Amino acid sequence: MAALIAGTAQAQEAPVANGAEGTASDIVVTGTRIKRPDLASNSPQTIVGAEEFRYQGATSVEQVLNRLPQFTADANENVSNGSDGTSKINLRNLGSNRVLTLIDGQRMMPSQAINLSFLPSSLIERVDVMSGGASAVYGSDALSGVVNFVLKKDLDGLRVDMQTGFAQHDNNNGAMRDLLSAKGYELAPSSVADGGKQDITVSAGKNFADGRGNITVYGGYRSFSPVRQSTRDVSSCALQDQNEGTELFCGGSSNSPFGSFVPLSDKSAFQGQTLVNNRSGDGTLVPYDNSYAYNYAPDSYFQRSDERITAGGFAHFEFSKAAEAYGSFMYMNDKTFSQVAPSAIWLGTAFPISCNHPYV
Repeated sequence: MAALIAGTAQAQEAPVANGAEGTASDIVVTGTRIKRPDLASNSPQTIVGAEEFRYQGATSVEQVLNRLPQFTADANENVSNGSDGTSKINLRNLGSNRVLTLIDGQRMMPSQAINLSFLPSSLIERVDVMSGGASAVYGSDALSGVVNFVLKKDLDGLRVDMQTGFAQHDNNNGAMRDLLSAKGYELAPSSVADGGKQDITVSAGKNFADGRGNITVYGGYRSFSPVRQSTRDVSSCALQDQNEGTELFCGGSSNSPFGSFVPLSDKSAFQGQTLVNNRSGDGTLVPYDNSYAYNYAPDSYFQRSDERITAGGFAHFEFSKAAEAYGSFMYMNDKTFSQVAPSAIWLGTAFPISCNHPYV
């Protein structure tokens, strides 16, 4: 009874030894006084420990969190078209601007432009994720939840974290290669090794005053190599369907380099139809069909190139249980390159011109 009163306990029935008497009421206490916030909190919490970052070999923080079911992939190195170059997290697919992001319980600023690339993954002690009921405590900017990154505060010595990796892929999708060949598009290489990632972080810390104070500094370098969609069979062309969705073909955009024209005159046999310049170059206009579609897929990225330098330091000193001084400094210089296919001029308005206009 004393063991049960002391705190939460895990129990199991004791096995009955051969020839010994035993009852189902025998209890063996295997654990007690388990202090974990996800077991004691009124709101559901998920704790991601530092071991997960090490086991997964993650070069970015969001890679680990996006594996959890409550997260939806948001801005990261795998976003090319529309990328703003940042790394963000998205709870319940409600938008990254509805997640309150904290470092050691303090808000990252500015709240509408959070960039997780600031965080050195090797110095993360754990990540606390609260995905329900957080707005009642933290306010409306925690509508979908709170993610708190707890950094190591007791590093004593020198720590070096290094990792590297790449992707290797064999392009042997016969169906896709047949579609590409049928359109005359360039095939992806039969085997490709790309997408290299290198990350190194050097950290140094010192405890003092019997562990009541600590100073930690760090510096890091990270580099990502790009991966273009043209290097994979499945993304070398923009797939579209035909015959009521029963067949695929390599399509693309109707805004093509051949130019698009719509005759407005009722004297034209093609009034209201989309015409394009004949690919033969003889200057005549012909009705648009799928063969004139522009393949915009190859120029886009599966992974953007990225080069990041980080540095920073943390310090704290506990004067007493009621008073503590602390401070932090974080620096990041991140350069990335986003690329998409050339686009048509989207003016939003049709401009009528005469058929004998020299621009035609």
